[in-house]
Amino acid sequence: MSSTLRIIIIFAIVTAIIGAATWLYNAGGVGTLNSIERQNNEAGEQSDRARSAYDVCIDGGRVWDFRSGKCAGSAQDRRD
Repeated sequence: MSSTLRIIIIFAIVTAIIGAATWLYNAGGVGTLNSIERQNNEAGEQSDRARSAYDVCIDGGRVWDFRSGKCAGSAQDRRD
């Protein structure tokens, strides 16, 4: 076997190994990125729901109880 053929074979093997390693690295990262994006979306939706509940409470003339995170009685009940 000539030295040129050996170099070509070694180059092909090294290239294949590097390509496979790169593909595996990227494939693993996609799953992690999707998981993080899903968590971020859920947190954003939860924040939107909480903000909406607060706005509805205040717009309805009621008082928001920050300790419980819920809408409490009317504003006049709190003043007495």
